[in-house]
Amino acid sequence: MGMFDFFSMYNNYEDRKVGRYDADWGFVSTAYVNDAAKPYETAVQHRDYNNGKMVIVEPYDTKEEAELGHAYWVGTMTAETLPERLVDRGLSGVSQLCDVFDSNDEWRIFERQPAPPTTEE
Repeated sequence: MGMFDFFSMYNNYEDRKVGRYDADWGFVSTAYVNDAAKPYETAVQHRDYNNGKMVIVEPYDTKEEAELGHAYWVGTMTAETLPERLVDRGLSGVSQLCDVFDSNDEWRIFERQPAPPTTEE
């Protein structure tokens, strides 16, 4: 795999998608990727974690594992009680580089910090 192979994923999400769940708080997305050690991963974007930015919560070896994992994460993120934290489990080259600079993996842990309520004017 070349250093810039991830560019080939640009603009073809529908072809790579295993599953997607959208909500007012964000989304759960599971898709094929070519920039990581495992070919599928689930990402969660939720306003209460990582300042509302995406977190790669689980990688998978097969599409079947990815389908099961997607259902698990949709269930987890729509449950009455949300997890106290999300842990980034991304295996991309960028993630591995971040591990070099932060060997205790603190950069991967995103505690739940409920977003302030919005008010309609």
